[in-house]
Amino acid sequence: MTKTLSKTIDITGSHFRIGWQKSPDNRAMGDSVARYYPLSAAQDRIEALAKLNLFLEQVSPIIEIMPERMTRTESGLYCYFQIIDSPKALGEIDFSRIGRNVVRDRRLCERQVGNVIDYLNTIYHFR
Repeated sequence: MTKTLSKTIDITGSHFRIGWQKSPDNRAMGDSVARYYPLSAAQDRIEALAKLNLFLEQVSPIIEIMPERMTRTESGLYCYFQIIDSPKALGEIDFSRIGRNVVRDRRLCERQVGNVIDYLNTIYHFR
């Protein structure tokens, strides 16, 4: 069971948002690969993504689909975002190790109309 996922978060404070879906590259990599869309908005945002990547790599190397990308919101909050593939299931991830409010965002995926960055921009209003 996924540990410590919040239902809601204050987007002006420190938090970690994650979306996931079955990887579109499953045919090439195997059937049990998930594509993750983590966004970290906190003082230690780089370390938070590194902790998630390290945890996922305990099973198998992750595949970086989009490297870490930093942006700033209108309110001045810095956010780091990336897209990665991993065979580790969402339910196996212990989000308490990341150390902040974590929310699963079911709309944070490639099935979203437009693209992932456009969707995040509607929430955070990037500069």
